[in-house]
Amino acid sequence: MKSQSFYNTQTAGDFGDANNAHLYVDLAATPQGTVVDLGVFGAGTRVDDVKVINGALGAGTGIKVGYRNFDGSGTADDDAFVTVADTATAKTNRSNAAPIQFDQKVVVTLTVTGAAATGRVDVVVSNVYSGPG
Repeated sequence: MKSQSFYNTQTAGDFGDANNAHLYVDLAATPQGTVVDLGVFGAGTRVDDVKVINGALGAGTGIKVGYRNFDGSGTADDDAFVTVADTATAKTNRSNAAPIQFDQKVVVTLTVTGAAATGRVDVVVSNVYSGPG
């Protein structure tokens, strides 16, 4: 499943400048286990921080934010940035992961956990692009 923001990932600034990409999805009774592709980041991108703002998604719901390689190679890390065990109420959570430098194109993903979720999730990815290699 692709989010509304998937094809509109925008960055501001030039090579080496800090950027914030605003990714989002409106979930509608989205089943547990659904993986939503939020946005794409190129090789040479370093993710420094991820902030997740969720509405009240329903009793028993949770979410994970991670990534997978764009070409499907390697192992996906579905909770590399943020795991929120309880999204029944609106809240903001931040990543406590160390910065991650990507050497290939990746897709930032959101995974629904616990129960079917309904509501908005905004994901702000603070990143720096320094080019491949």
